[in-house]
Amino acid sequence: MKQILTLLIQDDIKQTRLVRTLNSINIDASEYLTNKSSVIFMLMGIESEQGNEPFLDAYFRKIEIAVADQTEEKHIDLIINWLEVIAEGARKTQTAA
Repeated sequence: MKQILTLLIQDDIKQTRLVRTLNSINIDASEYLTNKSSVIFMLMGIESEQGNEPFLDAYFRKIEIAVADQTEEKHIDLIINWLEVIAEGARKTQTAA
């Protein structure tokens, strides 16, 4: 599963980089952003329902940081580790309920 997550996050970084580049030359490409984050969250067992907006916002900030830093591999591992922590917290919350 880590390989699938890595590929999805790599695509998200590349696509965000492309959209930012196009936006910088005044081409609105925001409609080309996909919803990979929902798939990633689903694979990790994190519900993308209401209440998870802070996690989605944090995910998008992490993608933006990876785009700006241009060191994908380091950031991909950090994002996957962060997602694992979030997923573990979500599992604990579900079992406590």
